[in-house]
Amino acid sequence: MTDHQPRRVDRPAAPAHPGVPVPAPSVDLDLLERTLREALPGIVGATEEEVAAVEARLGVPFSEELTVLLRVVGSGEEDSGEGEECDHEGVCPVDRAVGCEFFGLEHLSAIDAEVRGSSWYGAGAGEAADTAAAGASVVRHVAGSAGWIAFGSNGGDTYAVDLTPGPAGHHGQVILVGHEQSVGADLVSDSLTDFVLGRRSM
Repeated sequence: MTDHQPRRVDRPAAPAHPGVPVPAPSVDLDLLERTLREALPGIVGATEEEVAAVEARLGVPFSEELTVLLRVVGSGEEDSGEGEECDHEGVCPVDRAVGCEFFGLEHLSAIDAEVRGSSWYGAGAGEAADTAAAGASVVRHVAGSAGWIAFGSNGGDTYAVDLTPGPAGHHGQVILVGHEQSVGADLVSDSLTDFVLGRRSM
């Protein structure tokens, strides 16, 4: 007697645990790395050991995209010996390539509730605006999370890779944490690939 096994259908893999957010379809590790390396041919990246050390310090496994970003860009310093050449607006090559004022490997930090309540975020500067139901399901409506890894700034607010998204969000999405808000954050891009390529919702 022959066992009849269900035919395997070619479709995206389902998450191991239903309801657990997965990376966005736009994640493209090769494209992300190639884009950064082409823009920054003289950049000094980070080693696997250096990235692992920061993961251990923050206590959360990084997304594959964030690991690629750090492996390529590292501390954000170029190996030219002449310093960075900024444009007429004062934007340096690393910031231009990443798409924000990049903090660098050694300055990565988690935006948790305690940090957000500190003077660095301007505690008491303003109340969080009401978050629409759709937005709340994509980005958790909380003061902070150990999985919100701050990697850059727009000069006032902070960009973070979201490793603990809402149920309708994507693991590794990029969010913007407003310095005048005490709760919540705004979705900027579904992935770091989108962010670096300039595909943003805001």
